[in-house]
Amino acid sequence: MDNFDEKKWGKQSAVAPAGMYDQVRQRTIQRRIRMAQTQRQLVVGSVLLFVIGAFNIGIVLTNKEKHPAFEANAEQVLYETYFDNAINLSNEK
Repeated sequence: MDNFDEKKWGKQSAVAPAGMYDQVRQRTIQRRIRMAQTQRQLVVGSVLLFVIGAFNIGIVLTNKEKHPAFEANAEQVLYETYFDNAINLSNEK
């Protein structure tokens, strides 16, 4: 503070202004409230995703019980489609 011009700015107080502590305290409280809200939103979102995922798994499992053909894997479906197309092409010739 060597370059501080006391004549221009007046005497500088050595202690922080009276309201400064309250302002910092209020900002800290607000920051904690925002962090808590963000954390709550993350928890609610995670629970919601978990519930939706469990619901979807339940639908898939019940579909497998009702329709055994639903269990056909992608590779089998791909081969069936490929051979159907090959047969159709050979019949067109």
